[in-house]
Amino acid sequence: MGSGEDTSRKAVVLLSGGLDSTTVAAWLAREGWKIHALSVDYGQRHAVELSAARRLAARLGVAEHLVLPLDLRGIGGSALTADRPVPKEADPLAPVAAGIPDTYVPARNTILLALALALAEARGAGAIGIGVNALDYSGYPDCRPEFVAAFAELARLATREGVEGRPVRILAPLQHLRKAEILTLARRLGVPVAETVSCYDPDPGGGACGGCDACRLRARAERELAAPVEVAVDAGGSGPRAEARLSGRPVGWAALRADPAGDWRLEILEVAPEARDLGAAPRLLRALQRFAGTGSIRVAAAAAEPEVLRSCGFRPAGRGWRWQGPPPAALPLDG
Repeated sequence: MGSGEDTSRKAVVLLSGGLDSTTVAAWLAREGWKIHALSVDYGQRHAVELSAARRLAARLGVAEHLVLPLDLRGIGGSALTADRPVPKEADPLAPVAAGIPDTYVPARNTILLALALALAEARGAGAIGIGVNALDYSGYPDCRPEFVAAFAELARLATREGVEGRPVRILAPLQHLRKAEILTLARRLGVPVAETVSCYDPDPGGGACGGCDACRLRARAERELAAPVEVAVDAGGSGPRAEARLSGRPVGWAALRADPAGDWRLEILEVAPEARDLGAAPRLLRALQRFAGTGSIRVAAAAAEPEVLRSCGFRPAGRGWRWQGPPPAALPLDG
């Protein structure tokens, strides 16, 4: 590039054909970006997602859709690129375990972002969009905010655009959203959700297996959104209190109190049994996070389930958990 061409509204989007990447492409298109979509045929077991990517790229009206072959099966090391089974659970709503699963593809996002960076320079794009998510995700190290920030620094150092003062930006608008929030955003943007392929082990027609991590995350999000759980926050008294209601009935409560160090402390988080599988607990926490803004919230180890805390961006800290603002991703969900 280096010709003075305006890069401000061109973006390369890594489009896998799944829900998250399609939502990123749709959101950037709504924001006025000219989209150059990049899909990579890396020998993935779920190659049917590439057919979905082609259909979705056409639906989105992207300026370009490039499908690059890069066979990673010779490297292997993953249930997605080697001859070994994809881990599954019999219960389609079973939670996803912590830790790095066998579906992790070694260095995949590093490789994909490197290809996207090359395409961005070649096409004169000022940004790369990627659908990584650090909350409801399967423990992948290359979905974390630290990884995205590190790659942005690499892009600044390793390219002509960066050296000349025009570094390619890495846009990850879904990074701090829960899967239910991503699904909400996708619907608001008019994404044809049923045409996306998230399953790690689909049948030849693209039908979901229902038991892999990706299927269960999506099923849990769909169930949560189907439930009429509403949350309201009362900011009065000695700290904010959130209440969840199901069909008008109270089914959950959460409250914060200020501690001497200036942090917020979770004093109570209770959810009725009938609302535990409907996302009431994370919705209560999200409401309190928005109230806390750029502050932090500390949680004692026994105050809430680790899965719920992880899904809302809390991280282990000492003998408990801690969340540090800013508040959860208001921008992509607004408007």
